[in-house]
Amino acid sequence: MRLLGGGATQFSLAGGNPEASVRQIDMGFFIQDEWRIRPNLTFTAGLRYEQQTNISSNLNFAPRLFFAWAPGGTTVVTGQSGSSNPKMVIRGGIGVFYDRLSERATLLANRFNGVNQQDYRIFDPLVLNLATFSLNGVANVPSAETLAAFSTPQIVREIAPDFRAPTFVMTAINIERQLPNKFTFYAVAFNYRGKHLLRLRDINAPLPGTYNPINPSSSIRPNGNIGEIYYYESAARFNDYRFFGGLRRQMSKGFSLFANFGMGKGKTDTDCIFASVGNCFPANSYNATSEYSRVSFIPGANFFVGGTVALPKLKLTLNPFIVFSLGRPFNVITGRDTNGDGLFTERPAFATAQTDPADLKHTKLGDFDLNPRPGQELIPRNYGMGPSFFAVNLGISRSIAFGEMPGAATAVQSPAKPGAATNATASTGSTTQSATAKPANGPAPEKRYNMTFSINIQNLLNSTNLNQPIGNLSSPRFGESTATVGSFGFGPGGSAAAGNRRIQFQVRFTF
Repeated sequence: MRLLGGGATQFSLAGGNPEASVRQIDMGFFIQDEWRIRPNLTFTAGLRYEQQTNISSNLNFAPRLFFAWAPGGTTVVTGQSGSSNPKMVIRGGIGVFYDRLSERATLLANRFNGVNQQDYRIFDPLVLNLATFSLNGVANVPSAETLAAFSTPQIVREIAPDFRAPTFVMTAINIERQLPNKFTFYAVAFNYRGKHLLRLRDINAPLPGTYNPINPSSSIRPNGNIGEIYYYESAARFNDYRFFGGLRRQMSKGFSLFANFGMGKGKTDTDCIFASVGNCFPANSYNATSEYSRVSFIPGANFFVGGTVALPKLKLTLNPFIVFSLGRPFNVITGRDTNGDGLFTERPAFATAQTDPADLKHTKLGDFDLNPRPGQELIPRNYGMGPSFFAVNLGISRSIAFGEMPGAATAVQSPAKPGAATNATASTGSTTQSATAKPANGPAPEKRYNMTFSINIQNLLNSTNLNQPIGNLSSPRFGESTATVGSFGFGPGGSAAAGNRRIQFQVRFTF
């Protein structure tokens, strides 16, 4: 593999005691009050306080303000239309929200603290070439004890002592309007702005310009040649503008339709959002200014249409649901560790006339320079765009009710008095009749048991929805998707969340 220009670039090994524990307590207190300024105008104010152990952030107060207004209406209830059923309702609000630093980050810091368990990364080709790969596994790999005996530097993880809870400020406005022919239109616009978000940096990476891949030990590091220090800090930001709109109509008691459309633009300098601890490293641990770019997990636009169709003659209920979304961005990297931090997060620059032919990479996304010169501008983070997503889903259900409710009302006719008229059919020795009361035109009595049979079909047309392409320019399969995406366009495909057609049967018994 070496002779063909390939081979292993990095070998990683963890040794020592793998057992670690973490204890974390999250607390939250909330107070709220509502003022009805006018019959059709209400204001709601709230204040939440949150506290989490394992971080030093204590002043986590989250004020929130919300209003609901029905112009032209006589009344409005917060969160829903009032009894006057106004034709238009406008709702809006602003609030502060806090995210959590997940216990996984604390657990990793406790586990790889340099004592409990050691984490080694080896780049020396002489060591890497000793390993042999076969169908029986990997042989001739160094052990943790061997690496420790040679005082090989290891990787430790630390959480910043001044780590603050990730903070979000959300502003939203919602307009809902009744249209002719029983249509209802709604539109939502909101801004989601975050600060103090999680970022990981190697705070002991070689100083810029000092790393020599031929002689890595000659690099100058802030804390000496003791290995990498992966540092969890609250220094990233997030800003997202988004719009949603839609129509819905209740055609009849058993027939309704809805259609929703969403689009927006989000930017961030980390993908560690909403308690995620993956993809947190910048391309350069000493300069994160070039990281602020589009968000990888949000598509540019999506469209949903669905509804409910009741078939009384067949006693079936159909729930079709169609999803379409544009592709999501993905990151493009060189696949090389050119700054000696043990991470393969470096991004290329756009190729120029000065690009060395050995570092030139031609792709359908453009021409890239795999070894940018110091100060050369890198391509934006999440520069690539993945494939779109389309799926038709269908739910089919039927319910069967049976069994009388306990204590159902019955009427018993008393024995006839002598000489009294009776509607009972004459029979020898008896003039008494017992009958169950049943209203002539009343509703059917409630049943005691209910059995519902359901079929849920995901991706009915078996559309091929591909996962994010490979973004490593050093890979011969750069730009290719090697897997399918999960249901609804998120997560990897597979047995747990297959992206191909999936049919599930369910039986539900209620009593």
